[in-house]
Amino acid sequence: MVAPTLHSPACQEQLMAAVREVAHAVEGLVTICNESCTDEHLLRELSQAASEVTRTLNDLLNHIKYVMLVLHIIRCFYELKNRMP
Repeated sequence: MVAPTLHSPACQEQLMAAVREVAHAVEGLVTICNESCTDEHLLRELSQAASEVTRTLNDLLNHIKYVMLVLHIIRCFYELKNRMP
């Protein structure tokens, strides 16, 4: 679903910014809950869920970076190909 979006550098940047915003929101949520909740079981579950979100966001960022690299390589290939006689 994100593949067509990743062809556009502007969309890549927007997607990466959105990932950073989600990560920041999760961190804020964990901080607020740690300050206001005394239920250790709930805090552990929240921590596990936040860790899973962080892992997933990191996977998405790595995928974006990989696609950006592949697209750059493809562009370079075509530029070199077009220079050949």
